[in-house]
Amino acid sequence: MGAKSLFWILAGAVALGYFGYQRYAAKQDRSGDPMQIGLPNDYAGATYVAMEGGQPVFRLTPDTRARLDKFSAEKVVLFGTSWCTYCAAERKVFAERGIRYVELDVDRDPDAMQFMTKVLGVPGVPATVVGTRLVPGYNAAEFADAIKNL
Repeated sequence: MGAKSLFWILAGAVALGYFGYQRYAAKQDRSGDPMQIGLPNDYAGATYVAMEGGQPVFRLTPDTRARLDKFSAEKVVLFGTSWCTYCAAERKVFAERGIRYVELDVDRDPDAMQFMTKVLGVPGVPATVVGTRLVPGYNAAEFADAIKNL
């Protein structure tokens, strides 16, 4: 048996294993709430997904919003950094529309960084909270939808 034949046999075995896992085992893994599986204790239950206008959006629980209010009671809170271009884009939109907001610089405020990553579950900037809506990362359409009524 040549090396080429052995390669194709192994590739086929790997493909069958992968598709078998996807078809049978992965269905069993989806039975629980995906927002609660394997997350740190601070994050469990901090946010939830709601369907609004046919689109999923992240929402903060009242307890999480109360914890955020310890940093700022402002309706709009931006977790960002000075060097982040997406954060700058959000700042520009806020300025153009005259939207009041508070920015928490996660490079300078370790408590804000810990809240963003451990409680909100957002690994990077920007993370924007509008009322109880969380916009993790930068998505222009989602961001525009979140601030359209401000």
